[in-house]
Amino acid sequence: MPDADLPPILLTEEFVEKVRDTLPLLPDYIASMLLGGAHRLRADMARRLSVNPEELQFYNAVMEKVNTDGIPVYNW
Repeated sequence: MPDADLPPILLTEEFVEKVRDTLPLLPDYIASMLLGGAHRLRADMARRLSVNPEELQFYNAVMEKVNTDGIPVYNW
């Protein structure tokens, strides 16, 4: 139900895309990416990395350098 005291807000698609591009990835999305693919982390590992940006950054930097799944990298 619209508020009678507020006018409608019209947003352009360009504005919406610009804002969407500036939003960080959500922890649930990050964790889901870490569960599959080359990472193959357990759920508890993925959850911890998804909420610790510094640890995730380090983990990703190491994963770029090695050719293994994510569990040994996570444990290191």
